[in-house]
Amino acid sequence: MNPLFRGIAANDSKDLINFILEELHRELNNVDEKQGNNQLMDVNQSDEQQLFLYFLEDFKKNYRSIISDIFFFIIETKTECLNCKMLNQMKGIYNPIYLYNFQVMNFLIFPLEEVRKFKIMQYQQNFNEVNLYDCFIYNQKIDCMQGENQMWCKNCKQNSPTQYMSCLYSSPIDLILILNRGKGNIYNVKLNFEEIIDIGNFVTVKKSKNLIYHLYAIVTH
Repeated sequence: MNPLFRGIAANDSKDLINFILEELHRELNNVDEKQGNNQLMDVNQSDEQQLFLYFLEDFKKNYRSIISDIFFFIIETKTECLNCKMLNQMKGIYNPIYLYNFQVMNFLIFPLEEVRKFKIMQYQQNFNEVNLYDCFIYNQKIDCMQGENQMWCKNCKQNSPTQYMSCLYSSPIDLILILNRGKGNIYNVKLNFEEIIDIGNFVTVKKSKNLIYHLYAIVTH
């Protein structure tokens, strides 16, 4: 079904699990494409709750399946214009103005070398190993987008330096983690992990029941 897996070439297990989940999800969703709601609403992107409720309603109407109920979760991204932030602070307004976006995922990818560098920067000492909590901390770090990576700001009406943040908005029943151990053939980062992890500090929706995970299986390269 997928040309990627034809022949005798080696392929990544993450590509296989992603393809299987996406195909099962597509085959098992109970939405009639002809009846689906494809209308776009004018939703205020700075209103987090309104945007999320519209996003969730649209997903349930158009994409929901037993696979999405088990494996899929929501990532929330927030971008903030640093020019607007500076102007607001000059006016004595300290509430940040974020633009929100929501995206459905079926796994998280952690680049362990980048996680290690971020941990070194945090603690100002060298580390050759990381753990899963280091990975989740790295996942919600704040990135500054400047220079060529500036984003268009509707308020400033120009490309502006921005802050970009990403976090887990909800958690799935079964959580798949992809651990990218190195670049090329260089694997110099050791990963330590417990058989039980609690990600309660990394999920926005605290009422979610699936915050503690028990290790079920590992695929290693």
